[in-house]
Amino acid sequence: MTSEQLIEKNNQLREQLSPANKAYYENLLLYLRTKSLSKNDQQVETLLLEILQDMLEAQAKGISSKDYFGKSPQAYADDMIKVLPNDFIEAFKLILITIGSFTFFWFFPQSAKSPTDTQYRQHRSNGSLRDYISDRHLLYNQS
Repeated sequence: MTSEQLIEKNNQLREQLSPANKAYYENLLLYLRTKSLSKNDQQVETLLLEILQDMLEAQAKGISSKDYFGKSPQAYADDMIKVLPNDFIEAFKLILITIGSFTFFWFFPQSAKSPTDTQYRQHRSNGSLRDYISDRHLLYNQS
């Protein structure tokens, strides 16, 4: 199964959980997906589906998720993340995106500023902040 198919099946099965188990599972799911960025998506989704199936079996026996997996979904997820092998391609992509974003905003800081921010700085450095405010006031009153 592809990651998308696993996610779809996961979403369908999740509806069978009781409200308390569903809240527990969604905390686990969110934590596991955000903490496993350097892991293979398909393996993470397969793991989540297995956890969900175990949770549904326990629920059918009258066992809550907290009793079955422990009080903290984060602690359980941390144990599961340690088991999953690292996906070096995903980690490399994440590193490239981070370096690319940092480089872009480091070398092109003006692209992150709005024109009004630049105008405000010019008026402020010239000591004519009052002129800037009155110009903005006139501009808004014309439209």
